[in-house]
Amino acid sequence: MKRTLKRPVLTIAASALGFGLVLSGCGGTDTPDDVEGQTGDPNVDAPTSDAPDQRPTTSTEDSGGETEGSGQGIGNIDVVESAIATAEGEGGTAMSIDHDDNGTWEVTTLDGETKFEYSVSADGSSIEATEGDSADTEDTEELGAADISLLEAINAVGEAHQGDLDDAELDTENGEVRYEISLQGERMDYLVDPSTGEVTEDSR
Repeated sequence: MKRTLKRPVLTIAASALGFGLVLSGCGGTDTPDDVEGQTGDPNVDAPTSDAPDQRPTTSTEDSGGETEGSGQGIGNIDVVESAIATAEGEGGTAMSIDHDDNGTWEVTTLDGETKFEYSVSADGSSIEATEGDSADTEDTEELGAADISLLEAINAVGEAHQGDLDDAELDTENGEVRYEISLQGERMDYLVDPSTGEVTEDSR
């Protein structure tokens, strides 16, 4: 008798093996294009966020005008500021300050129609003597023409020049009102426009 059943079994086995190889080929490792939600386009696949940008920014806005006491070129500016504040604390507006040889400060203020001269301690903290007199027309006109204070004028000089203050005053020269400021050891006066704060130099 011929054995005719083995051949169909081998055929079926071969077919099953071929089908398995086909399935194996289809079920391999996914490529990036096969991952759900990916298109292969980096512009599309890049992660996005609605959170605000937290990187620090630098502001270029100007903080405004200078503050009193900022004249860093004036070596004794802290004492000068204190002496002026002490005198003005008695009333009036400072028109001049002078550093005496004994270390004290002579500060002149105008309060209404009265002109006061204060002798202020070397550290600028206390009044040692006071003299009062009637103000003249020139004094009131000078103060009325000034848009910046005596201390602001001193600070304006200190922005560009270095040294200890010797004296400063609001004065009129050739019909022109200006602040005259001198630093110790210099043979130069600094003139400050009382309206704009512009500083010019004038040799003595």
